[in-house]
Amino acid sequence: MSPMKCCLAMVVCLTWTACEVRSDEPIPVGAWFDYHPDQYVVIDSETGLAWPAGEALLPPPYGQILLKGKFHWVTTTGLRDFEATKYASGHTNWRIPTIAELRTARQHGLYEALVEVARLEGYPYPMPVVRFGLFGSWASDVSSSNRRAWVNLLGPLHQEVRWWPTHWGSRPYLPVRETAQPTPILWADDIQEGQRPWGFSGLFTQYDGKAVEPDDANGANISRVPDPAGGPGFAMRHFAVFGPKVGRSQAGIWSFKNPVFAEQAKSEEGVYIAQEWYFPEALSANGRGTPWISLWDWHSVGPNGSNRWHTSPGMFLTKDGSMRFNLKWHSGSTGNPTSALSTIPLPVGRWFDVEMYYKWTTGPTTIKVWIDGELAVEQTVPWTRHPDHNVVETYMKFYGAAPSTTPWSPTPSVRYTRNVRIAADRIGPGGN
Repeated sequence: MSPMKCCLAMVVCLTWTACEVRSDEPIPVGAWFDYHPDQYVVIDSETGLAWPAGEALLPPPYGQILLKGKFHWVTTTGLRDFEATKYASGHTNWRIPTIAELRTARQHGLYEALVEVARLEGYPYPMPVVRFGLFGSWASDVSSSNRRAWVNLLGPLHQEVRWWPTHWGSRPYLPVRETAQPTPILWADDIQEGQRPWGFSGLFTQYDGKAVEPDDANGANISRVPDPAGGPGFAMRHFAVFGPKVGRSQAGIWSFKNPVFAEQAKSEEGVYIAQEWYFPEALSANGRGTPWISLWDWHSVGPNGSNRWHTSPGMFLTKDGSMRFNLKWHSGSTGNPTSALSTIPLPVGRWFDVEMYYKWTTGPTTIKVWIDGELAVEQTVPWTRHPDHNVVETYMKFYGAAPSTTPWSPTPSVRYTRNVRIAADRIGPGGN
């Protein structure tokens, strides 16, 4: 070997020795998380989210002000200079997690996984303390009027994690990035750019048992309006009077008119449908017995439209103003009981994502409903289809009444819908 080649080889050897070589083999650090040393992250096997771990969470030197440009800086909009460091591993899709993602991470044991990574690498890790409200992780979808309610959801229940107790002014944000490819969307509405009925199989407005022209003056309306929350784009507005007479405004998707929906709903895998809703106010009937509102339902139908009520779950709102709901089935011969109430309410005053898994089958199946990615209702039923049925339908519904009692409050009532989409697998909040 020539002196020059020998010198170059020595330089390369010394350079390689000086560099930190980290394994690319994942290490299990809990039931849901694997640690990836080469990327400085733990990855949730269910959600596919990557969270900084190990060296990426070490505090800066004592007394150092956390200025923009440091690896641990994240702004409230999710923009960060984290991407310019080795901890980013070449990824540029870091963002602030949502409330639902923080809750799921806590349920899956993210705090315990991060502690285990610190133990494996020999780093100290702050212990949880009684919730105080200064340190932890902010969510991206928290209302400005109640920000502190979502601090420290990564810590054990009713406790917070003070990431760096000696840096009182830091308030660091913990980012996430996606590692899984988004679920392909098979069909989506055309509310933003299309013409009525915006991609749906049909729209229907009814009042007092009769079809009416869509107009507020007629007691029921469905129309396209600017985003009621003040953002860009449009939304589908459902308007109805829920009093002694029945009001209804709905958009349907029918298997005999939408081939994509038909194929997926009738498949062995079942169908996932997600949509965004906005309720300006909570709906309440003050707990009275007879009022009812259906927000979303399904129909299994026989030839020529026969026996359409045989298996037909509807998402019915509770009457006490809590905005919880359950799945109710027609009282005929289905054998399917009413589900338990949702574990979480439908949010009010902001857009949120609601997703349902449904399988049209003559055998047992489990229906699931998620709110902002968090499981709210899960019900196993004997069947959702009679063997003679050949049509399945679903409706983005706003349908109800308050017979023989005080109307629902507020009256008239309004709900908005947008971003309805169909897939063969979980879509998740905002998935497209």
